[in-house]
Amino acid sequence: FKGGWGWRISLGLGGIPALLLTLGAYLVVDTPNSLIERGHLEKGKAVLRKIRGTDNIEPEFLELVEASRVAKEVKHPFRNLLKRNNRPQLIISTALMVCINFVFTFS
Repeated sequence: FKGGWGWRISLGLGGIPALLLTLGAYLVVDTPNSLIERGHLEKGKAVLRKIRGTDNIEPEFLELVEASRVAKEVKHPFRNLLKRNNRPQLIISTALMVCINFVFTFS
């Protein structure tokens, strides 16, 4: 294209997938886990029943409710990342991301 329109067209075309994902996010229903986390237990149970296609969802539902309760009891989850027992995982994951970025930057 003449007049330097190439980068504008590519940038505009790159926005199409972003637009589709944004529109699709409004069409996707909430997960049972997210509904339970926000306190909508009956809606969570209904979505779980719809997903599983059966009325026998009580054990799984109770497990989700219990997991939500335990997750809410955790105080300062990001501060827990810096504790000594989590340090190896933190160092490995950080080093991995640094190496990946290094490889893609200089390759």
